[in-house]
Amino acid sequence: MDIIQYPPTTGSPVLTQNYNHTAYPSWWIGSSKHLNWTPTLSKALDLPEQGKIEKEIFVSRPSAKVSINLSPLGVRAVRASAHINRVSYMPLVTSGIALQAESDPERWFLYTSDIDPGVVDIRTQCVAVEFIYDEKMRRYTLDVLRLTRSGNIQAVEVKSSLESIRRPAYLEKLNIVREILEGLGIEFIVATTNKLIGKNVLAHNIQSLVSHRFVRIEPRTLATCNLLLEGNNKTLGQLLTALGTSPTGRAQLLSLIARKHVYCDISRRLTASTIVRKTIGGSYA
Repeated sequence: MDIIQYPPTTGSPVLTQNYNHTAYPSWWIGSSKHLNWTPTLSKALDLPEQGKIEKEIFVSRPSAKVSINLSPLGVRAVRASAHINRVSYMPLVTSGIALQAESDPERWFLYTSDIDPGVVDIRTQCVAVEFIYDEKMRRYTLDVLRLTRSGNIQAVEVKSSLESIRRPAYLEKLNIVREILEGLGIEFIVATTNKLIGKNVLAHNIQSLVSHRFVRIEPRTLATCNLLLEGNNKTLGQLLTALGTSPTGRAQLLSLIARKHVYCDISRRLTASTIVRKTIGGSYA
């Protein structure tokens, strides 16, 4: 039995594209983070929650400036007039605020990060790096900044595929950005989303889980889940039997996964025999 039907059938849950969806459910507003995680980017960077920092650092090239702004608008507002990309504000479980994205690859990377138990905080468009290249001052704004459960701060450039960054001049600029950020203890990575958007099991599971992030989880459901997973791993089928096989029980089970209460391997088909682990503080039990 598939918990998430694959291949999808008519009526299967899919992610609707709403490019101006900024609202959280009314019951969510004012609530604390679902797992009360204490590590946040502001604490990791020693900044106030809405803080801004500009720091001069020196690398092998001329002096460079790095600006970090953790407010929802970041270091720059995305151009709403961009005719190629569709700008959106996305409510995220992990950050607790709606963040801006300007392309489908960015949206899919944010969706994936939002349900990833290894990610504990996310911001977008909040890091800008200025440096001299080819005798001109360049400014490079990173797409995503995120904090992992292991304490690593990652600055992420999101691309649809590696083909878009193969130009030598562009690669050289990325290497300069990498060198500068590493001087601040920030890991720089380039993430591709072609496998997250394609027609495959992983992409379909992400769509289904993201669409269930804001299904309300009843206290009894959470207590039952915690009791079942205390000291032992279970299967999705065992959890579903305990929570109820009704559409409500299934929706709450998917919400438990999407909101990182429990963890399972979503790169494979989610069936009744899929192993589930309890997620504690953003890490695996």
